[in-house]
Amino acid sequence: MQLLGVQEDGKERAGMIVNDRPLRPIVQDLEETAKLDAMAAPDREKLMKERYESGYYGQQRLFIGKNAERSSMVTLKDDKGRTRLRLQVAADGAAKIEFLDADGKVQRSVTPEAAAKQ
Repeated sequence: MQLLGVQEDGKERAGMIVNDRPLRPIVQDLEETAKLDAMAAPDREKLMKERYESGYYGQQRLFIGKNAERSSMVTLKDDKGRTRLRLQVAADGAAKIEFLDADGKVQRSVTPEAAAKQ
């Protein structure tokens, strides 16, 4: 679990993140840092890409907080780290729920207005 507070280009985002982690101790990853740093850049980049795609370091599964556009949100991700459900309240108060496919495309969006029509 992480608590996050980031400020970039005059915008802030903050929240809580829950990650899946592999069963190996994180110390093992930290001890490997020097070995990775010593690798040739192309080899390191290839290895890191493979590890990311395989979930070697784990994946973010949940974010609760606010984004740079000042929307509060809850984001739920699958075991590959892909957002599949997003609950959001924009800075102006507009609320919506979005269901996303594995490619990140919104499959359905529900707003209070749309829900009232059903």
